Amino acid sequence: VQAASVPEPEPELGRTARATPVSGVVLVGKGNNLRALRGREIVPVGSTLDATDGRVKLELESAPGADRARFGRLMDGEFYDGAFTIAQRTSESLVDLRLLDESGLSPRSFKRAKAKKRGLRVWGKARGRFRTSGRNGAATVRGTEWLTSEQALGTLFRVKEGVVQVREFASGRTVTLRAGQEFLAKPACASRRAFRIRLRVAPGATVRSALVIVRGKRVAVRRGRRLTAPIDLRGAPAGVVRVRIRIRTADGRVVTGTRTYRTCRTTRNVPRDPPPL
Repeated sequence: VQAASVPEPEPELGRTARATPVSGVVLVGKGNNLRALRGREIVPVGSTLDATDGRVKLELESAPGADRARFGRLMDGEFYDGAFTIAQRTSESLVDLRLLDESGLSPRSFKRAKAKKRGLRVWGKARGRFRTSGRNGAATVRGTEWLTSEQALGTLFRVKEGVVQVREFASGRTVTLRAGQEFLAKPACASRRAFRIRLRVAPGATVRSALVIVRGKRVAVRRGRRLTAPIDLRGAPAGVVRVRIRIRTADGRVVTGTRTYRTCRTTRNVPRDPPPL
């Protein structure tokens, strides 16, 4: 007597999605705790997917009504060349894929993204109600192929196929893009802050190497009587910038830390003197 086959779990609206690696290496998990996606599996909404070196297929349930009549019970899309988190409410079909900030990437993902020299971005080709969100704008699609990419001056949206509606957060306006068109969603303001910070180690310790990451880029560390690094926030949108620091000493100790700076402060909140080293 053959045992009855167990039906495969299906995605649940606003709760779970089905992720399948299509090619390359795809990572999945929560926050910085990522693992390789080995095969088709159900993952919770809120999960992080890193397809910087691969391609992943996502399937999510649509809400009963017009969307289900149009797209069927499951909406699907393939995403690649980037990392993002999945968001969906339990009351509507719209799937929001949110690009990760530098501070949200795992060290492994960060190194791979930097090796490809492409920054924070993701390509998608989807059928259903999908949206990609960056720092300065969001693109909503129903069936198309498009790029969402963070640039120094804003969030770039480019359409390869179909139609995309882009909402610029700062102005609130919506722009319709068609195949071959692109739009740069700009921040409401851009920071003018630029200064140097001092990297501190225990007295008597000799520094073998120092790594400082600012807005996704490694900056040159200046040696001398003091170990300093430039923090150039010019052009950054309003918000918080986290600077990642990693120092290795001659005796093998590793010192890591994060410093946080705010951009686009009002004149009242900006000190007259540069921030202390």
